Amino acid sequence: MKMLIGIGLLPFCWALSKAVYGLYSTSGGPSMAGNWETAALPIGFILWVLVFFLMPRPTRTYVLGHELTHALWALMMGGRVGKMKVGGSGGHVMLSKTNFAITLAPYFFPFYTFIVIGA
Repeated sequence: MKMLIGIGLLPFCWALSKAVYGLYSTSGGPSMAGNWETAALPIGFILWVLVFFLMPRPTRTYVLGHELTHALWALMMGGRVGKMKVGGSGGHVMLSKTNFAITLAPYFFPFYTFIVIGA
């Protein structure tokens, strides 16, 4: 099923790639080698590829933020937080109560983003 979905998405990927290339070529493209704005797209792409393939995955950091979000929302909803376990393959947090908002909090409340904004 995943293979069929992937094949079905190929035309959209092609159209998006063509649109980005069109925008890039009308903004000056490679002919404007001294223009920083024009060079930002390929440089950003190359840096992203390097980071994606060469840097280790921050799995534990992601799981910690995910579980802390559940815990924070449980506290805001009047619950108590018990044991928390965080590992490279997943984690869990023991809560005295749960509801729709607590369960889905990591998907609509970006924990680390709010930490950075608060700092």
